[in-house]
Amino acid sequence: MRRGKAIIFNQTKFGSRLQLNDRKVAENGCERFGEKLDRLIGYDVNILGNLSRQKISEKLEELALEDHSEADSLFVFFSSYGEDNKVYASDRQFYCEDLWEFFTEERCPSLAGKPKIFVIEMEKEVHTRIKSNNFNCPQHRDFLIA
Repeated sequence: MRRGKAIIFNQTKFGSRLQLNDRKVAENGCERFGEKLDRLIGYDVNILGNLSRQKISEKLEELALEDHSEADSLFVFFSSYGEDNKVYASDRQFYCEDLWEFFTEERCPSLAGKPKIFVIEMEKEVHTRIKSNNFNCPQHRDFLIA
């Protein structure tokens, strides 16, 4: 059985309407993190940057529709600005739980019973890290949200 897929969303640039500064610090960190997930853990890594909310949903839905029967897990990392239970795409803010809604047993049966790991790195515009437990965490036995 192979390790599975890892997808990294690295949001570093934002539409002018959002009035957010670019996140220069994050650009190289996600590349290095992806290399480690690939080389050390064995995930098939896809790094995506600066996507709109719609494109993020499309990528997640595409991933959920794949056949994961030969995989042992899924890893999703999302790095952006955010507060409480919301993070930023390049064009707007959205709820964190929108990241995992496609991977329930009903919507992604080939990952049922297998670990689905979601790591969300939220940064405030003033560059201080946020530690928040305000997620509406899924009530599924095979999800890990950090």
